[in-house]
Amino acid sequence: MRKAVENRATTFLYSCVVLLLLTCIAVGVSYALFTDEVRVETHLMKAGTLDVTLKRTALTYTKLNDNGYLEAVTDNEVFDFTQRTRENIFGLHKDHTKIAPGSYFEAQLELGNAGDVALDYTVALKLFTENEEQANALAQQLQVTIIRDGVEEEYMLSELSGTADCEVLKGHMKRTDRTETFIIKLEFVNDDANNDAQLQEAAFDLVVTAVQATTESTETTEATDEPAADGESETSSTEVTDESTDDHSGAAAPNETPTE
Repeated sequence: MRKAVENRATTFLYSCVVLLLLTCIAVGVSYALFTDEVRVETHLMKAGTLDVTLKRTALTYTKLNDNGYLEAVTDNEVFDFTQRTRENIFGLHKDHTKIAPGSYFEAQLELGNAGDVALDYTVALKLFTENEEQANALAQQLQVTIIRDGVEEEYMLSELSGTADCEVLKGHMKRTDRTETFIIKLEFVNDDANNDAQLQEAAFDLVVTAVQATTESTETTEATDEPAADGESETSSTEVTDESTDDHSGAAAPNETPTE
């Protein structure tokens, strides 16, 4: 009995030694193999930007002088409207501007693509009225003319109010198309209803909306009279937008200052 126990102990010891040797061999063999590694580190991606800018590069307008006559004024100061500002493209807050039949304001504007993507843009004018269904007599006599590449489109400011579509211009800019120029002219036309416009006020916003363009645009660069109030192009698809907004106001001449 005792001898059998000793034999089992000896067998167990030999088994442990064999397992230890096999483990050492396995470890030794694994470290004996060739190894190599390729590592590519720091995969950093940075999102691009959509950035539309709006500047006024020239302004011509008429004002009533001390004798009550209209005289032309030229202002070639470059003004950047990209950030929200109380300044406006026609300088209507200057000298408490009053207007009369024959008055006009003509601003040359420069749109810029300062971002990394192509974009579709729209320009909209939005008149504010107390009655959303009908603009006042002054707005009905203010004619808006959009000029781009020698092509003119005309609107009455009263048409750009309430629930009406207010888009007056649209276009497409590639990333390499850094600037595009157009002109907006506002004129107090002379007609039989001039007296109705006295003491009236008209206030409106100019809004430029840019939307990332994911495909090449098929639209022409001519002005269009197919308005879209919010200015989102039908040829683009994106969740990135940029917008510039400028406040404007105008007042009829007799004894009234414009709203701020």
